[in-house]
Amino acid sequence: MTREHTQNLYRCGLTAFALVFGLAVVVAMTPAKATTYDIVEKTRHSRISIKGDNYTLEGKLFRPSAEGRFPLVVLNHGTCGERCRKRYKRSRLASPATVFARSGYAAYTFNRIGYGKSDGFRGYAHNPFAPTAGGGCKYQDYATSARKAGLQVRRVIEALANEEYVDPGRILAVGQSGGGLAVLSLTEGPAPHGRLPGLRGVISTAGASGSGCAKGNYLGDDFFNHNMVSMYEEFGRASETPVLMVYAENDPRTVRAESWRSAYGEAGGKAKLVVLPRQGKSPRQAHGFFYRSWSTEAWKPHFNEFLSSLGLPTLN
Repeated sequence: MTREHTQNLYRCGLTAFALVFGLAVVVAMTPAKATTYDIVEKTRHSRISIKGDNYTLEGKLFRPSAEGRFPLVVLNHGTCGERCRKRYKRSRLASPATVFARSGYAAYTFNRIGYGKSDGFRGYAHNPFAPTAGGGCKYQDYATSARKAGLQVRRVIEALANEEYVDPGRILAVGQSGGGLAVLSLTEGPAPHGRLPGLRGVISTAGASGSGCAKGNYLGDDFFNHNMVSMYEEFGRASETPVLMVYAENDPRTVRAESWRSAYGEAGGKAKLVVLPRQGKSPRQAHGFFYRSWSTEAWKPHFNEFLSSLGLPTLN
């Protein structure tokens, strides 16, 4: 074999190697197609204890019908008056829960204390966890009411983290409206309940409170935005948990969203704000976009970017 022949073979070998290596890099850089799971859906009550009182909360579990441990996402509803609470549906957040479950999550929705068929308050008038204990329109104590609701979310997560189908190191909390503020309180840091093990991130959709006081006008004097700003500052001060805030353009609360994100971020927290194009035909539909199936394609790309940054499965 001549020297020239040997060099040609060597060059061919390098070319073939480069071609194979290049293909391998392309394959490695191509995102894997998300698996779509068949799901199991069932009623599942949660039993929690707060200040020595025990409560049974109605809920619904959606999870892949496959073996293994999956990331846990707990989805929490908004806040409303006494008449509304009595007829609250257990399945209000079933649509987004199904999207998560088909994408490889154990997704759980539940009604907080006093909603639907969940237990009511013990000693309702004097119970510090009653909704009215936030001060009503006279004080609009958003931080207190968010912490009370958030503690219930925390207790539910702690109970579910022990289930054999849950990966306790990969937990996501998602809330809508007042529930968005509830899950935001989980990021507060060491105080008052200690950091929540396994919590990777929090998503607040249309997060707000005080609608009855604002009467639809969130720029008016009847809505204490300085109290809301103070709450975000308190929660962001020691937070190490990434937060995604998502609002719809035609939700009247959205006019204040940037002030809330800024307060959280300037205090030290990590929060990204996304404002979706108009959702629905009315402010009410815009505020409840998250649990309406027609809105899924609008919020899903923003969720996926956030989930990917947390090392969690994206939604298919």
